[in-house]
Amino acid sequence: MRSYKSYNRRSGWKASLFFLLTALLLLFLLEGKSFFLREQNLTEEVKQETVPSAQPEIIKTEDPKGVLEVHFLDVGHGDSTLILCGEYAMMIDCGDIAQGENLRSYLLEQDVTELDYLVLTHPDKDHIGGAPAVLTKFPVGQVFQSDYKKGSEEEAYLQQTLARKQISAVLPEVGAEYQLGEAWFTILGPVRRYEESNDCSIALLLHFGANTFLFTGDAEKEAEMDMVENSEKPGLSLQADVYQVGHHGSKSSSKKKFLSAVSPEFAVISCDYRGDKGNPDAKVLERLSEAGVKVFRTDEQGSVTAVSDGKQITWSCEPSESFAAGGDGEK
Repeated sequence: MRSYKSYNRRSGWKASLFFLLTALLLLFLLEGKSFFLREQNLTEEVKQETVPSAQPEIIKTEDPKGVLEVHFLDVGHGDSTLILCGEYAMMIDCGDIAQGENLRSYLLEQDVTELDYLVLTHPDKDHIGGAPAVLTKFPVGQVFQSDYKKGSEEEAYLQQTLARKQISAVLPEVGAEYQLGEAWFTILGPVRRYEESNDCSIALLLHFGANTFLFTGDAEKEAEMDMVENSEKPGLSLQADVYQVGHHGSKSSSKKKFLSAVSPEFAVISCDYRGDKGNPDAKVLERLSEAGVKVFRTDEQGSVTAVSDGKQITWSCEPSESFAAGGDGEK
């Protein structure tokens, strides 16, 4: 009897161990399968986030049916340009924070209800300050933004606004092209990383039929020379009918070699000669004059509008004749 009872105890212990191991094995297999599925789903999610969406083919209309309007807005010492092409709208920079309400009012006056693109060339406050007011009022399709970080209050406020609106701003690649109705634009800069925020400005060439408009933000000599060198590559030409003068006409931009590559017929300077920046600089004005460029200035003429039919460009006012430099003009 003793031997029988001992045998049953051993058998019961083995049976319990067998069932326990079987349960653990099943649990392990189930958990492993669940973990694999979770990993698979996570991988798929990451792939969806990191695979870039293909850009639609750009339609480069040689003989547009409509018109292109380029509004160089008077925002004091700063930059802001509104571009309208049919029902499509784009804005490049937004002046400083004091200009926010003015920009909103101007957009409404132009019957703009949304922006297809907002380009914030670089993080200087006189270029991004008014952006939160615009982003809060108007839906925006894509936001292009320099990846240079200055750590300013204006920059922090902009990032908070973008996060609140759930908008992801990106730095477009040089050579990328984007459609704007019958117009399109090509990204020309920044060509590479720079130490100075101005050189990190997003630069682009706007095309409409045979007419072109060049915007370079506050790009200075180093960035300008890189764009000149790059312009020898197909599709990256700097030649433009209209050049928005870099860095508000500062002596740090619009170097002779760069102006020669652009070879503009018209130039627009967004500046405030009454400010303490000394812009536009006398030497820049001299270079423009020597090249026979017709100059428009927001500090003297207020907001200036150019209208293109794809062949010719007409203006809302006559070119400036003063060539008065900002500050003392001695820089």
